[in-house]
Amino acid sequence: SYDLARANAQAIEAAYDRVNADFADQPGVEGRPSERLMVAVLGPQSIEIYAEMRPEEERDVETVAFLKAWREATGALEGADDVQFTATDDVGGGFAIELTSRNEAALAAGVARIRDALGQLEGLSNVRDDLISARPQIWLTLNAQGRVLGLTTADLARLVGDQYGGLEAERFLREGEETRIMLRRDDLRRASLADLEQARIRLPTGDWVALPAVADLTPGYAQNEIRRRDLRRAAIVFAKVDKSVTSAPQVFAALEGEISALQSQWPELRISGVGELEEEARMQRGLVQAFGVSMVLIYVLLAIPLKSYWKPVVIMSVIPFGVVGAALGHLVMDLPLSMLSFFGLLALSGIVVNDSLVLLTRYNALRAEDLEVRDAFIEAGRGRLRAILLTTITTVAGLTPLMMETSEQAQYLIPAAVSLAAGEIFATAITLILVPCVAAIGVDVFGERVRAPGVDREFAADGRISMAADRPGVGQAPRP
Repeated sequence: SYDLARANAQAIEAAYDRVNADFADQPGVEGRPSERLMVAVLGPQSIEIYAEMRPEEERDVETVAFLKAWREATGALEGADDVQFTATDDVGGGFAIELTSRNEAALAAGVARIRDALGQLEGLSNVRDDLISARPQIWLTLNAQGRVLGLTTADLARLVGDQYGGLEAERFLREGEETRIMLRRDDLRRASLADLEQARIRLPTGDWVALPAVADLTPGYAQNEIRRRDLRRAAIVFAKVDKSVTSAPQVFAALEGEISALQSQWPELRISGVGELEEEARMQRGLVQAFGVSMVLIYVLLAIPLKSYWKPVVIMSVIPFGVVGAALGHLVMDLPLSMLSFFGLLALSGIVVNDSLVLLTRYNALRAEDLEVRDAFIEAGRGRLRAILLTTITTVAGLTPLMMETSEQAQYLIPAAVSLAAGEIFATAITLILVPCVAAIGVDVFGERVRAPGVDREFAADGRISMAADRPGVGQAPRP
């Protein structure tokens, strides 16, 4: 009822006041974390409450901690089927698991067991399913006495329809428009189950009998909707995931044992992750495809100017180490890896090759001047050390203000900035050590061709050198 909804809203508001005061009384906390509360009772079926928090730099309480305390202080609410406390928009509708089966008993049993398993995991709240999300309903079934007296199911439907829906008594035209006169019980006589139990129904003989004498009244619940997927009955189990404790993939991984047991018992039962799990899987597939395309493009763009098949691989060998550096940066900053972190990794893949390209380009120029491989790499490292360090320092210095920012708007970009800065720092150190070693191994295995003005030298893997002039008609026989 509307009164119950309003009472629940007042209970949530009272819990908000208690939590707000409790945090304000804690040592080291200045003022209340939340400033304003807006309560909207939209009807007997829906309540929306918004708490406006103080700016993050002006309060000492995290939003997630305040939300958790508010949820615990509220407790269970009478008649409430879905109660959500959230400070962010859930990706893809939040954590959800879909079960489908042609066997309704198997579907109901599977939903119950998944709900029980989710209820035992830490970091989850508001576990529910749409299989029991329904409206109260009363079934009228004609009993043996009613059939003996000549009544039918249609008579029961007509009684309920006339008394509660309305009986059309007359229809006529009034000022050119059709007008109906409807007869219906007044609202007071349609407000409770007792009114239906006291109703009377007319027999074919013209006599009247009490409705409970000829029909069984069974209360229960009817679903608002019946969902199907691929001609199979479907149900979804929802849960609210506390991201500071666990994540949606970790929760689904914890259910693998229960899912395997259910599918062994009912082979026709299908269980899959939807909502946030499905959206994250789709985004991961997109990131993998984008990463593969970017790697191919980087290789092609490096192979053309270097005129080599294996030297681009040497340059790109620092990319995995940049990813390792980004992961270590998240560990140091105490940040979880998120989708924005992977966006930063995509950008990092194109940035970390710069230092390797600068080093290897200088090495090629020195080799064209007849320097040995070892001497060419040492001289290239000396000559390009300043440029490599300046590139890294300027990149990290530019991203540092963003990583240190405490405003709420910047929190979404910090994971990407950490991926770029930490990956660049780690890859720079690796570049000066790994690239010369890998390139030297490549020269030993594949040999190399070095182009200098007027002369083209090819160093074979066995140390033999062939030389030829660039001008047509002028050449020199291979010599050791």
